[in-house]
Amino acid sequence: MAAKTMPEHPHSYVRRSPENEDEYLRLFYRIAKEGVWEQWKDGRRYQYLYLGPFKYWRIGHVIKRAEV
Repeated sequence: MAAKTMPEHPHSYVRRSPENEDEYLRLFYRIAKEGVWEQWKDGRRYQYLYLGPFKYWRIGHVIKRAEV
């Protein structure tokens, strides 16, 4: 889904569901294992996984994606 709350930072997101359980967990744990910690503009730190033209990060049980 496309996020609408931050139009100045376009990104999309996916929530965990029974339909995407396996794929979601693979990406969730890959971010945890291979992701790099970076600080966002407001000072919060997130773990980002860079894959091709995208970066992925986790916020709670939501995985977000944005173009690099």
